[in-house]
Amino acid sequence: MRRHEGPAPIRTERLVLRESQARDRVAFVELFDSSEAGAYVGARPREESR
Repeated sequence: MRRHEGPAPIRTERLVLRESQARDRVAFVELFDSSEAGAYVGARPREESR
């Protein structure tokens, strides 16, 4: 059985758009945990544990 590979990446001179992968998880968590970046992507930072 062949594994689904998803759509081909879109490439420009400065950027590659591709499907997210498991190895991207840490970067996504950091992005969505950042209040500065969250203002642009619509994420809310996690509240600190009490």
